[in-house]
Amino acid sequence: MAERLKRWVIFLALFFAAMALGPALAHLFALPNKVELPEAQYFVAQSVYRGWALLGIVVFGALLSTLALSIVLRDERRPMMWAVLAFLCIAGARRRSSGRGPTRRTRRRTTGRRCRRTGKRCAPNGNTRTRQAPF
Repeated sequence: MAERLKRWVIFLALFFAAMALGPALAHLFALPNKVELPEAQYFVAQSVYRGWALLGIVVFGALLSTLALSIVLRDERRPMMWAVLAFLCIAGARRRSSGRGPTRRTRRRTTGRRCRRTGKRCAPNGNTRTRQAPF
């Protein structure tokens, strides 16, 4: 029974880790085509990724399954160390990706332009806004 459980946990850890890498590979393969796009076309291309935040569930599945794998393998030192390393790598990647703020393009789009004459924020029609945005 213990051997069967170990096989299932290994399978789940590999499955969730592979599923967590899928979105990253999709972004990597699409990047060369999007780098030189003008801003308007770039945002149209980025709209394809709406709803991909739900794939974060897969990352948590990968975290939990690699943690379970390291617990199941606690009697075998070397495989357990690899499982712990995988857990730390996934946790570090999750921490790194969730801590990032807006990109340069989205920051410029959301905070608005600055008037050349006054340096204050301008409305899309070119008029100076009277109130600063709270951010």
